[in-house]
Amino acid sequence: MSRPESRARSFFRVLRSSWDLLKLELKVVSGGRTVVLGAVMLAYFAIIAVWAHLADDGWRTSAFFNSSVLLPTFVVAVVLSMGAIIGERDARQLEVSFVSPSGRYRLWVFRLVSILLLVVAAAGVLSGLTWLVIDRDHLVGTTWLHAIPPLLATVSTTAFLSVLFKGASSAGLVVAVVAGFSGFLHLGGQPMTFDLWFNPFLIGNVTDEAAWFRTMVNNRTVLLVVSGLATTFLLGLLQKRERLT
Repeated sequence: MSRPESRARSFFRVLRSSWDLLKLELKVVSGGRTVVLGAVMLAYFAIIAVWAHLADDGWRTSAFFNSSVLLPTFVVAVVLSMGAIIGERDARQLEVSFVSPSGRYRLWVFRLVSILLLVVAAAGVLSGLTWLVIDRDHLVGTTWLHAIPPLLATVSTTAFLSVLFKGASSAGLVVAVVAGFSGFLHLGGQPMTFDLWFNPFLIGNVTDEAAWFRTMVNNRTVLLVVSGLATTFLLGLLQKRERLT
């Protein structure tokens, strides 16, 4: 067998094993919670749709972006992330970690990716429903892309705090407090760079659109940086944990 053929086979073998591991982690992460969370999320969206229909400002994504897309997926992100790694003993997933030929560190990486995929998919579904039911002035892709940065920050930060505090409930409580404080500041109406609930569609009476655009870009950049830092620290803690076990 020639060297190029050997490299090609090795590449496809790694790709196949990664795909199998990803499917396994999607099952581990979702479990029986996916159906329950999905049903609750859709029921909540139905209530928001009725609210949008009865609201004085009409059916506008600009008014309901946080309520119809970001808030329900934020809850899903916290629920899935806070016990995905630290709760593996309670969920009896530790056996999978030890017998995995890929190693526990790689398995944890794929677990985090699985959570991100589920949360991003949920955001995509709600973005489509928002376009279909509430407002068609904004494209589904635009609404979906704007929901991704805060959700990435939520998933990575919650998972990191759960490992740092060695407790899922502690991580969930801290994230909820931070999100609540950010929401309280958001009610002031002044767009801020550090805002988890920044609504890019709700421009309101802003006269300087260039300044608004810079604030939006800075906000998304900060959230992505937070996601990267939290993920880096999380993987560092997991690597340290693996050496100690």
